[in-house]
Parts: sequence; structure tokens; C-alpha cells
Amino acid sequence: MRSPHLLKAIFALLAMAGVLMACSLGDSTTTVTSTTGGVSSSTGGSSSSSTSTSTAPATCASLVPGGSAASGGSSFTDIVYPTGAIATGLVLHHSGTGQWTIYLQNACAPGTTASAVRAFYATQLPAHGWAYTPTLPFDGSYQAPCGDAYCWGKDAAPRYVGLEGAIDAGGGNVTFTLRLFVPPPAPNCSAGDTLGIYSGKTYQSTWDEAHVPLPPLTLYGIGDGYSNSTSSHDTVVGMCSAGNAASVNTFFNTELPRVGYTHGSPPVAIATACMVTSPVWYKGNTMFSWTVVGGTVPNGIIWQMSECTAI
Repeated sequence: MRSPHLLKAIFALLAMAGVLMACSLGDSTTTVTSTTGGVSSSTGGSSSSSTSTSTAPATCASLVPGGSAASGGSSFTDIVYPTGAIATGLVLHHSGTGQWTIYLQNACAPGTTASAVRAFYATQLPAHGWAYTPTLPFDGSYQAPCGDAYCWGKDAAPRYVGLEGAIDAGGGNVTFTLRLFVPPPAPNCSAGDTLGIYSGKTYQSTWDEAHVPLPPLTLYGIGDGYSNSTSSHDTVVGMCSAGNAASVNTFFNTELPRVGYTHGSPPVAIATACMVTSPVWYKGNTMFSWTVVGGTVPNGIIWQMSECTAI
């Protein structure tokens, strides 16, 4: 039988061993250092670290690099910009003989909203003589639907302005694009016009009889027509447009398909009623043709057009 003193000694040794083991385990735990905003701290457990970064708030200068005080240049001194707006210079987007020259301009206005910028132009451009227009010559020639209420025109040989892509870009800044259209040099249709054919006339963009678009800055000449039991015919001679023979031909070959005309052998109804067999431009029961035969005028060309519709 062991003495009580021996048992007490054994229990004391076991207790001490437990304390030493616990200390040993504590010493083996990984020390973790995490950094937040450049300040270090140590904790027990697994290691992790994070670094916070700050982003400078957006400004018009950062949103439109290279921008300066907004201006429409010499061709658009009568358009306005929201207070404090900056913009790039006018960047050429499209040009061509007898066509509108199109420029794009990226801009930014501070301290506003996209809806306020749209309202600004909807109010201020009419106040400066610009009128809403439902179409714009987006390809330089054809008057295509604008698609919204933010398109304006001005002058007899019209300049156009289109507001596009106004968005809230953060920090109270709004970025937007202006599409600016400069017309081609106006044709001097009255040169040699002893009959006053073009006196008092305004530029037209569509011939309603055949539902076809017309080349840029077109003035009507003299029309004639007749009907019989199988067809109706209309012809206009002395049409006058900006550009030259090549630009008028290119216009019709490019734009007639846009409005549904097909080039090829005509349907039997047209071939019979209009007495044609060679490939023509036609739509439904209507045939359209044009001829550049009238000669040139300063900045323009004289031509004629015809339509025949099978009844």
C-alpha cells in the first residue's frame, strides 16, 4: 500500500505535466498579422491580409479626356451647352460629294442629370431657332427616322443636330454625344434658268408619286404626266440636286433598296403596262427610273426622273 505522501507527489507531477503540455500547444499556434489601411495587428488563428484602396471621384475632365470649354466650332456657333460643359473637338464621321458632312462630339456637363440635359436641349435649341425634325441623314444622304425627340434642323439648306447617349456618369456628371450635320454646298440651280423654274422653291427629300427618296438639296423641275387604261405615268425634267452625276447615281443605287425597291426583270404587270423588258427598279406595280441628262450647274447637277404604275 502506497503512502499518502507518495500519492500526493504523483498527482502534483501529473498536474505540472498538464500545464506544460498546454503551454507547449499554445506556443505552436500560428501568429497572424493582418494589414488594413497600413496598420498591422496580430491575432491567433489562420493568416489573412487585406489592403483598402480609394478611387478618385469621377470628373468631366476624367470622363472626357482632352476636353475643353464646349464649342460647336465655326459651323455651329448657334448651339448651346449646359453650364460648365466641356467637350472634345468635332471628329469627322462621314463626308462625300453632294452629301452632308457629319461630325461627332463627346461632351460632359457637371452638376446635372441626364434627364436635365435632354430637357436643356429640348428647350434651348428651339429658343435659338432650331426646329424639331423627325429624320436625319445618318449616312450623309438618306433622311432616316430619327427615333426620338432629340433631333433638330435649321436653315434652308439644313444643318442638323442630334443629341445621343446622355447618361449619368457618376458624381453628378452627365456624358453625351452631339451628332452635327453640315450640308453640302448648295447647288446654284438658277444659273441659266431664264424661265424661273426654281424661283421660290424649297428643297425636297421625297418624291411622293413613286415614294422614293431624293438626293440631298433637291429642287423640283417641271412635271408632266398622263394615264391610260393600263397605267399611269409621271415624269419630272430639270430636277436639280447638290453633287454631280456620280453622286446622284450612287444615291439611287444605294437608297432605293432601303425603301423596298428591287432591281431586276419587272413583273409581268409592269412589263406589259409600261412596255419595258430590261431590268428596272420596281416596287409592287410601280417602276422608277432616272437619267442624268441635263448638265451641270455650280455645285450641282440637272437630271430627270419617271415613274410608271400598272393599273
